[in-house]
This record gives sequence, C-alpha cells and structure tokens, in this order.
Amino acid sequence: MCIDPNWMPYEKLEKGKFIGMTSEYIPLISKRVGIPIKLLPTKDWGESISFAKSRKCDIFSLASATPSRLKYMNFTTPYLTFPLVIATKSEELFIPNPDDLIPEKKIGVVEGYAIEEILKRVHPDNKIVEVKNVDEGMAKVANGELFGFVDALPTIAYSLQHKYLSELKISGKFNYNFELGIGVRNDDPILFELLQKAVQSIEEK
Repeated sequence: MCIDPNWMPYEKLEKGKFIGMTSEYIPLISKRVGIPIKLLPTKDWGESISFAKSRKCDIFSLASATPSRLKYMNFTTPYLTFPLVIATKSEELFIPNPDDLIPEKKIGVVEGYAIEEILKRVHPDNKIVEVKNVDEGMAKVANGELFGFVDALPTIAYSLQHKYLSELKISGKFNYNFELGIGVRNDDPILFELLQKAVQSIEEK
C-alpha cells in the first residue's frame, strides 16, 4: 500500500508512523479481507503514483478516480466524501461560484491530485499552478503568490487550524464533491472485488 505521506487529516507518515483518518480505516479493511496490508513508504504523492504505475504498490489507501488513473488502477466505492473548497486571504470577500475564478486568478492545487485533473478538464483555459503539497500551496496564498488554494474541506480546515487561522479563510465551495475510495491495481480483479466488498461492509457509524 502507498499513501500520501503529507495529507492530513487523512493520512501522513510522521517519523515513520502511519497516522490520520485512513490509519484507522485500513486495519479494519485488512481484517475484513483477511489479508495483511503492508505500508510502502514514499517521499511524496508523486512517488506514490509512480510506484503504483510500476506495480510496486498494489493499492492506494485513499484516492479519487480520474481518467488518467483508470489506466492503471480501479477504484472502490468511496468511503470518504467531502466538499471541495477554496482558501484565500482573510480580507477576500465570499466567493459564490469559485469556478468563475479558475480562468482569471492564480489558483494552486497539489501536483498529481485528482482535483487538478478535474479542474483542468472543466477549465481548459486556466491559471492553475501546481504545488508540491498542501503546506506549500497555503504558504503561497499567505505570501500573495497565489490568489487561492483548492482542496477538500478537511484538508483546508486542518491547515487553517494549525497554521493560518488569522491569515487565511475558506472563501467558497465548489458545486462538486471530492469522493475518495481505495485504488487497486487494475490487473488484479480478485483483489479489487475483496476490497470493494470490505469497503461496502463498513457501517456509517
């Protein structure tokens, strides 16, 4: 299994330890499929994608399906779904439709995230700027290099709470959600079926 090693509150590798929301889901899923799931550490999400393409990773703990990813991975039913939001400086006004900003303003997204693929597909004429991780994206908004940074609500909220409470804020919400399931190598249909059943067996509570 590969994860995003710097994507709190979902998941993170902190001093070699797997923490975050998925660190509680994965043991439950492992127990239900009856197969041990071993974490393969990576330096960033880009390396995780590279490892999945080369079959060093069999699964992603948490990811969203995109046309490019479906070339090498299948995706279970989402087990986490969150709104997509934009963070800006605190003095900016509320943004009723953030989609309108994509062709006009410099908006940051993490390189390789499904969000980037979604937004670029909807907005071919865009000013989207790739950043290495959430921390870099939020910092560039704070120092004025970017107008805004886009990610799922828990990601932005976590960053605001821990670093940017007085400087930045959530200024708008997109009209679509970020749906996240388990990515499974697409040459192993049996593994996919097992993990799909495990995800579907998780009760809402």
